Amino acid sequence: MMIQRLKKVKIMNFDSLKKIKEESTRVKTLYEIFDEDQRLNRSKAARVEFLTTVKYLDGHLKEDANILDIGCGTGEYSLYYAKMGYQVAA
Repeated sequence: MMIQRLKKVKIMNFDSLKKIKEESTRVKTLYEIFDEDQRLNRSKAARVEFLTTVKYLDGHLKEDANILDIGCGTGEYSLYYAKMGYQVAA
């Protein structure tokens, strides 16, 4: 699977990605090339970003808060906070 992704990166360089006019198509193509979910979960070191962000956000969220996750990517944070009982819109 990783080899297929590397081939896509070679075929789809950043200049060609910039030429895609429709933003939703460009973002979809970008997520097909890079596996954001794997990036956040591939190692303990990569989890530092998630854990740091969650710790920072937890300090600002009230118990009855509604969360709007703009640009939610793979939904890692949205799913986490939804499981914690928050109303989340992604």
